[in-house]
This record gives sequence, structure tokens and C-alpha cells, in this order.
Amino acid sequence: MERLVFSVALALTAINCCSAAYLTNFEDLPLSTTPATRFAPGSAFTSSGIKFTVVPYPYSYSVSVADRDYAKGGGKELWMGAGVGVSVSMPPMASQVAFKFAQGNPWNGLSINGQSTSRPLTIKDMNGISLGGVSVAVVSSPSVNYGSVTLTGLIESLTIGGMELSVDDLSITAPVTAPSIADFNGDHMVDGADYLRWQRHFGASNATHDKGDADGDLDVDRSDLVAWRYHFGGSAASVVELVRPIPEPSAAMLGVVAIAALRTSTLLRPARRQRV
Repeated sequence: MERLVFSVALALTAINCCSAAYLTNFEDLPLSTTPATRFAPGSAFTSSGIKFTVVPYPYSYSVSVADRDYAKGGGKELWMGAGVGVSVSMPPMASQVAFKFAQGNPWNGLSINGQSTSRPLTIKDMNGISLGGVSVAVVSSPSVNYGSVTLTGLIESLTIGGMELSVDDLSITAPVTAPSIADFNGDHMVDGADYLRWQRHFGASNATHDKGDADGDLDVDRSDLVAWRYHFGGSAASVVELVRPIPEPSAAMLGVVAIAALRTSTLLRPARRQRV
């Protein structure tokens, strides 16, 4: 039975074997109702498995979580009020990033792979440019300062920042690459032993590859797990399905099975001959 469940899990998840997707709408973060609940420069926070670090852009103000819905994503969103930005921790070999935005000030910008916009721009003005070898596409209304951004190319680092800028519904797509990045114990196989090594060191900082750091960012986190998951057995096997124990049958079910077995054995038992 365990072998069958394992095979079914592999078959069902192999459909999405070619890419990993991260998505956050920031609903898991508390609203910034007081200064103490804002994210100060240098601080880091995680939303739906995506790590963000607050950086000056160009000033050192805080990032808030608001529910104004300026970016039209619904619910909560990130709000960068006055010259601040967020650096997004990218998974390995990310090929696309998309997000919704709203802007009330032209002093906004992007920094991709170390290259930044050279002059103050509105997000809408960035449509069609290339930054750090990555193409920028913006869809927005000419008369309304909100829309969506799609970045396409090899994205190794990304910072989004500015003044009076809202960001929501941020997603990252990372295609699978070399299986060796998920072979943490160096036995040339990506299997359960590598998962256990990642699990043992989850949350570690200053980590090395043999401790579960697949993307080389010196920590062991969800992005490293995604790399293991997509390389496990050459398919996109779900960690939840692979490690989840098969539930034990309930007492009532055991009783039903026992009764059924008893009835079956009675029906199959040969009838006794009567002595004359």
C-alpha cells in the first residue's frame, strides 16, 4: 500500500515538474497599525515563504502592511511611503516575477541583478525597458496610476522601491535546473536522505550546501526545499504527499472489516455432511 501511495503521488505531481511557483498576497502579515508593527530598514520578514529585506531607496524609512487596496489586489498590500524599498530573496534560476502596483509619486524604481533605473521614473514609464538583462513589461491605464508588472529573464536579485508605492500579489517562477543543487549528501541521488538533511538544518544561517542550502544564499529555507522537491526522482513530487503517514483505520472501520471477513469465511466454509 505504501508503495502504491508513493507511486501515485509521483504520478500526480509530475505534471508540474518543470517550474516552481511562489505567490504572496501579504495576507499572512499583520497590519501596521503602530510604528512598532512596521518593518524598519535592515529588518527582514517572510510572507508565504518569500523573504523580503527592507532597504533604503534612497532614504531609510519603514515599510508598512496596509489594507487600502491601492494596487487592486484585494486585502492587504505592502506600502512604501517615503523612499524605502524591499529586496526580494529570489529562488535559484528564477525566470519571471510579476506583481501589482499603485503609485502616487514618480520617485519609484527597480533594481534587477545589480542594475537600477538611472533616473526617477513612474512604474508605467518602465514599460519596454531592459534592466540587468531582464525585460520589463507594464500594463496600466494611461489615466490611473495602478497596474501590473512582469519581469522576464534570469533574475538573481530584485529590489522594488520608491515613494508612495504599493505592491501586491507578487509571484515568482523558478524553472528547475541541475539536480546536483538538491543532492545535499553528495551520493549523486536526490532522495529522502537529502530531505532529512534539509529538515535537520531548516532555519540555519551561514549554512553550506551539505546542510541543505540549494541556492547558495547561506541559509536553509523554503526555496531550498522547492529545489529538492522538483528534483526528487526527476519529478515534482509533493513533500506533503511523500512524508505524510497513511492514516490508521478507525475502530469502526476495523469492526466492519472484521464482520465482512467473518461472513466471507462462513460462506466459503464447506458444509458438513450429515451422518446417516
